[in-house]
Amino acid sequence: MAHVIWPDLTFNSNVRAYKDVWMGKKHIKSIEEKIFIYLGGTGGSSEYVLRSHLILEELLDILVRQKLENENSYAKARLSFSQKLCLLQSLYDQQIDSWVYLASKKLNSMRNSCAHVLEPEDINKKVCEFVHEAYEPDAAIELKISAYIDGLVKHGDQALVDMQEMHYTVTERFPSAVKRLLNSLIRHIDSTALT
Repeated sequence: MAHVIWPDLTFNSNVRAYKDVWMGKKHIKSIEEKIFIYLGGTGGSSEYVLRSHLILEELLDILVRQKLENENSYAKARLSFSQKLCLLQSLYDQQIDSWVYLASKKLNSMRNSCAHVLEPEDINKKVCEFVHEAYEPDAAIELKISAYIDGLVKHGDQALVDMQEMHYTVTERFPSAVKRLLNSLIRHIDSTALT
């Protein structure tokens, strides 16, 4: 087992920067492992929404703590997700793209629906709102979807087309949008940890 050996550092500005770089890389690896393990499949379940939200909240905590002088006070505050997101926005403002804040709010709304109701009625609408905010079209996904949908259109059953379009939004576009959101924050953690 490898041990981290801290150099003999006196109290100066490089101590925190050295520790932040090491901690930032450690956090990034941990988050990337969680994404691979817990979000490796397709979407379409409340469990996927809940896991995505947990990982997103962990990223918010990491980003906020990087900017704070006293992390203990932050932990004692026991802030809600919405409060953490507002704090993140006040600390980073335009350093983080505005779509990230909007998409995070939408994912939080989805999480609240899934956490309190077994089969939320408005979940498809919320998934579409989130995907609209966070999804960046992926050629491979869109080619796969359009090939299948085009075949259904030829048969003329619009209800089936709409149902399949929603199915692909939930199982293909939603996971892609979640990963884009998380990766955007991971990249930001990396850049702030190395400054």
